[in-house]
Amino acid sequence: MNSRIETNVPLGRFNPYVEGRVFEWIMAISIFVGGIEVVGWPRLATFGLTPWVITIVPQHYVGFFMISVGWLRMSGLVLSGQTILEVEVGPYVRAVCAVLSGSLWIQFAFTLIVISYAEGKLSVGIPFWIMFTVGELFVAYTVAKHAR
Repeated sequence: MNSRIETNVPLGRFNPYVEGRVFEWIMAISIFVGGIEVVGWPRLATFGLTPWVITIVPQHYVGFFMISVGWLRMSGLVLSGQTILEVEVGPYVRAVCAVLSGSLWIQFAFTLIVISYAEGKLSVGIPFWIMFTVGELFVAYTVAKHAR
């Protein structure tokens, strides 16, 4: 029995882009789609934690930030192994975008902490946003460590 991954299966050619990077793809697509929602349907921002986040930064800036980071991150994932001016750019783009994504997730966690304190009820979303932030920082560290 042959245990190696077959590249001639229909989706086998995508393995180098996806394998070991599922978390990054999920977070990249999530932030990209979330940005489209914030920009495309601004009334969604009146629900949940977003009004607290946009008290300092206007909503459309948050949305365009999310779209930009999501797009750059997906591009960085696709660019893995590609070189520009003899530099493999994919890992650097992935690391920077992971830090940028983490900065947004920690803001969401902080917002939920403030709301929880103000209302006297603990939000179940706090540990999720904190773990997303930790996951993003781990991705940034790992990618930067292996960058050439």
